[in-house]
Amino acid sequence: METGTGVNALTIVFAALCIFAIAYRFYGLFIATKVLSLNEARKTPAVKYSDGQDYVPTNKYVLFGHHFAAIAAAGPLLGPVLAAQFGYMPGLLWILIGCVLAGGVHDMVVLFCSVRHRGRSLAYIATQEIDRTTGFVASWAVLAILILTLAGLSIAVVSLIIPYTDPRLLRNDVADIAVSPFTLVFEHAGLLSAAALMNAVILTSVLSAGNSGLYASTRMLFVLAHQGSAPKIFGKLSASGVPRNALFATTAVAGLCFLTSLFDNQSVYLWLLNTSGMSGFIAWLGIAISHYRFRRGYVMNGYDVNKLPYKSSFFPFGPMLAFALCMVIMLGQNYQAFLEGTIDWAGVVATYIGIPLFLAIWLGYKLITGCRFVRYSDMKFPEKYR
Repeated sequence: METGTGVNALTIVFAALCIFAIAYRFYGLFIATKVLSLNEARKTPAVKYSDGQDYVPTNKYVLFGHHFAAIAAAGPLLGPVLAAQFGYMPGLLWILIGCVLAGGVHDMVVLFCSVRHRGRSLAYIATQEIDRTTGFVASWAVLAILILTLAGLSIAVVSLIIPYTDPRLLRNDVADIAVSPFTLVFEHAGLLSAAALMNAVILTSVLSAGNSGLYASTRMLFVLAHQGSAPKIFGKLSASGVPRNALFATTAVAGLCFLTSLFDNQSVYLWLLNTSGMSGFIAWLGIAISHYRFRRGYVMNGYDVNKLPYKSSFFPFGPMLAFALCMVIMLGQNYQAFLEGTIDWAGVVATYIGIPLFLAIWLGYKLITGCRFVRYSDMKFPEKYR
């Protein structure tokens, strides 16, 4: 090929699409019918165990979006970037051969193995099919992969594209999106509006996170209402199956973020952050207490803890340590305010506002429902664990 000439990118894209189509039609069909023996008549866990909480039948197009987002991760992204350092052909071969013969088969097998094990995780499947040691190793391997994907992938991609000698990397103006390493990546690719594109990416991420939080909070409030732990009005569904009352309530709480436009941005942000952050530690504090009291009551009622499916090797020191750490973190978040000559009461209230809010809600719930701590001798346990 003469100098200055090359292959049209559309030609490569068309050839790649043809390869993917052929692989989908023939190789994918072979894996589905001969290897995995898929059967359309077999009910999925979402249908077979539908309970409106953990197992929910979902529209196939929504489900496809979830699966696509799950598999389009480190493998098809980091691999081609590494291969592209040696030219476009290694990266192209990685995408075509790697996705068809390796990535596609791996994701397809894991997906349907999970379907046949009630939608459980890879670690659970390894525990059931091999042994507990393998499942334990698999769970830590998955955790390591997730950490690598979330924390290391973006850094690896950026470092492979931007020279470490680029003088713009030494700038530290956090208010200027133009000095972001990701913006520099797009500029190296020849995009003129790299900063605007990064702003769009950030906005999309914020909307996605907000939508996810709104969905989870709405469903949580809906379930609490059905369990009697929240007003029954939040447990009602609309004609289309949406818990609108719970959605309105969570949206109203989320709307508090707009107070930043009326008051000082930093102050409102800190109040909201401390309120939600403190509730997380309170939740873990409750988990530690519940774990300790459950097992202690189980033993005091004459039952053998070996009958329980979960083995707590460090009991009772595990929950006791968790309780102590949560208390230290909660109470020590703003200890500096008490060490000054004059106590910063505004900072104290802003930091610990979550504690009185929790106590007010908890005591109000106790007064309304009349609930109380269950004595060890009065604890009831499922028949199969007695």
